[in-house]
Amino acid sequence: MKEVADDIVESGGRAEAVRVDAMNENEVNAFVDSLIHKGESLDLSFCAVDYQVVQNVALVPQLLVHIRAALAAQRRSGGA
Repeated sequence: MKEVADDIVESGGRAEAVRVDAMNENEVNAFVDSLIHKGESLDLSFCAVDYQVVQNVALVPQLLVHIRAALAAQRRSGGA
C-alpha cells in the first residue's frame, strides 16, 4: 500500500499508507482522530482482514494493479 500512496503523491495528490489493526476499534478511531486533528480528510480506507485464504490468491497485489491502472488512466485524462 505504501507503493500506491507514493504513486499518488508523485502524481500530485496527497496520500498516506498506515497500518492499523482493523479489528481494534480504538486503534481505528485513534487513527481517524489523528487525521481530524491534522485537518486532513479520509477519502479512502482499505481494510484487508484475513481469516483464511479462500481462493489461494493474495488480495493486496491484485488491489495494487487496479489502483495503479486507475491512477494511470487519471493521469492520461489530465485529472489530478
